[in-house]
Amino acid sequence: MVTPRLIDAYKLKRLRELQAKGFRGTRAVNIELNVLSAMSRFAVERGYIQEPLKIKRLPHRYKLPELLSLEETIRFLNAAKSEPFYYALFLCMYHAGMRKNEALNLTWDDIFFEHGLIRVRKAKMNKERFIPMSKMLRKALLHLRATRTDNNPLVFPSPVTGKPLNDIRRAIKRIARGQELKEK
Repeated sequence: MVTPRLIDAYKLKRLRELQAKGFRGTRAVNIELNVLSAMSRFAVERGYIQEPLKIKRLPHRYKLPELLSLEETIRFLNAAKSEPFYYALFLCMYHAGMRKNEALNLTWDDIFFEHGLIRVRKAKMNKERFIPMSKMLRKALLHLRATRTDNNPLVFPSPVTGKPLNDIRRAIKRIARGQELKEK
C-alpha cells in the first residue's frame, strides 16, 4: 500500500540519487510525483482505490539567468553583425523587447516599416500589441528582407524546414565565441 510515509521516503531517495549524479533534482522528482498523482486519480476513476493520494511536491526555484552588462550586450550585437539573420533577430529581442517566441514567429505582415511599428500577437490570449521599432532595428530588418530570396512569410524561418526556428542557443554560443576571439 502506498502511504504518505512511503512517498516521503521515495522523494528523499530519488533526491539523493540525482544529487549524487550532480543534479539539483527537485524538478525531476516533482515530475515523477506528478505521474504518481495522475496514476492515483486514474485509480480513483476506475474504482481501484477510494481516495487519490495527497502528494506534496518538493519546493523548486528556477535559477534566474545571468544578465549581460551593457558593454557585453553591445559587443555581442556587434559580433552578430556578421550574420544578418541573427543580428536582426537579436535586435528584435533587445531593441524591441520581444520574447524569443514572439520574435521567432514574427511575419513580414507584422512589420509596418512606414509607421516604425511591429505587431506582436499572443496566440493563447488572441491579443496583440504594437512595439516601436528603433532605427537600427528597422535598418537590420530592411537589410534582411533585401537579402532574402525565398517567399516565406516568416521573418526568421528555419533554413531547413521553413517553419519557425525553435532553438537559437548554438547561434548565441557561436557569436559569443567569435566575440571572445575578437577581444583577445
